[in-house]
Amino acid sequence: MLDEAAEIRDEQGSDVQKWDGCGRRRTGKRWLENETAADRWYGDLAMDDLKKFMSGIVPYWQTLGLELVEVEPGRSVFTANVRPQLLQNGVLHGGVLASIADSACAVAAISRVYPASYATTINLQLAYLKPVREGRFRAEGKCLRAGKNVLFSQAQVFDDREALVCSASSQLLVIPWSEPRVEG
Repeated sequence: MLDEAAEIRDEQGSDVQKWDGCGRRRTGKRWLENETAADRWYGDLAMDDLKKFMSGIVPYWQTLGLELVEVEPGRSVFTANVRPQLLQNGVLHGGVLASIADSACAVAAISRVYPASYATTINLQLAYLKPVREGRFRAEGKCLRAGKNVLFSQAQVFDDREALVCSASSQLLVIPWSEPRVEG
């Protein structure tokens, strides 16, 4: 990180943006807080790449019918449908809710360090609030803090009536890429 703010000119060379090395960008007289490297240098391109990358390396999501529908820096949204194969005694199995909550936490966190690093869950806490029996359900994940080695996230899962059915918090270990990634 730089000790002093770095200056970067926009594509036209007219606007000066200052970076303070702490994830803040100043345009004019205002600092933009909590901006990650992905926000600054990769933007939507990195988030589209992350969505494609994650959907490709986690085939388990397809087994459960989980779909990553939104990803942006520090945030993710998954959806799925209740299917008979996922029920236990007429209620959606808790492992399915845990999986969608964990996935939402993970992608939200990974979006803060991608493409330089990946992350894996090291702790997951869940609270089941209401049974899900039918319809569609949605998980919204948010990265609360991106530390150097550990990321902190939370997720909420809603049923198709927008009732909160599960809440989760997780911690993830940052794993820097040891070799360049090869995409196929």
